Amino acid sequence: MPQFLIGFWCGCVSAALVLGLLFSNRKKQQKSTKEEIDDVIEESGSNSGTGPKVLLIDDSRLSRKVMKEYLAKRNPRVYEAGSGIDGLKAAKNNAFDVIFIDQCMPGMDGDETLHCLRKDGSVGPDVPVIAVGSTVRKEQEAEFRLKGYVACLGKPIQENRLDEIWESLFSQSEALQEDKDPGGAGNQESPTTELPKDRKQREPEGFFYEKGLENFGGDDDAYRETLVLFADLWVERKEQLRQFLEENNMPEYAILIHAIKGDARTLGAEGLGELAYEQELRAKAGDTEAISSTFDRVIGEGDTTAEYFKQMYS
Repeated sequence: MPQFLIGFWCGCVSAALVLGLLFSNRKKQQKSTKEEIDDVIEESGSNSGTGPKVLLIDDSRLSRKVMKEYLAKRNPRVYEAGSGIDGLKAAKNNAFDVIFIDQCMPGMDGDETLHCLRKDGSVGPDVPVIAVGSTVRKEQEAEFRLKGYVACLGKPIQENRLDEIWESLFSQSEALQEDKDPGGAGNQESPTTELPKDRKQREPEGFFYEKGLENFGGDDDAYRETLVLFADLWVERKEQLRQFLEENNMPEYAILIHAIKGDARTLGAEGLGELAYEQELRAKAGDTEAISSTFDRVIGEGDTTAEYFKQMYS
């Protein structure tokens, strides 16, 4: 998007936020501004932590869950925003120590969100912002730094890369929680539930459990919970895909199928991930006919994968 349009868009968003807050403050029996903001950001269970205050801006609920799992051992206070707009609202009334922004979101993408956060003063230049995305590569870091990010992080998340970024931002005393608590809860292994013995025989083609588990650092419980979450989200997502296709709304279709691609690859569902990737390319090219010709195959693969996750891991 051209720079002058981003500036105009940021101005409109900021004005809308201010007017909305002013209007709500004039009404009796209304929530306070702080309460309104807290309704926008979804606080994770790890907010009892004493580490840095983190904001995750990502339209994918599954991706936010995965990131929270990776961050958990660092004992942060994690807050979530499901869009760029919600991220701006959260930053209006909260001081964050670090912000992670997904690059491909509906409405405002990652770059637009970062620009608006800096432009309206909600996030100062001293607050580190990390670019996150399935097409993001470490080799692009110089390019992202020019845009105002301090680092970039690809999906599926690589824990050693996240460790590298985290430790570059915070002091050793704020690093890993298990280092602070030797012999404590941080070093206790979480129990794993025994998997069905026929899991291997029933796995759909293109799904690799071990690969997905590796993406979760071997945390079997967190991985299985996320598989079930994917299955729950799939019901709504496939209907949204169908709606976007019927409306010939290729930009929104591309964003949603991009999120599905990233989630599938993170979970080890390579078959679905590859089909989603092909559809993403076609959506970005505006090729509705090509998408329609393979749409049922994508939905069928998603149904099979989601049903398997549901039956085996819920």
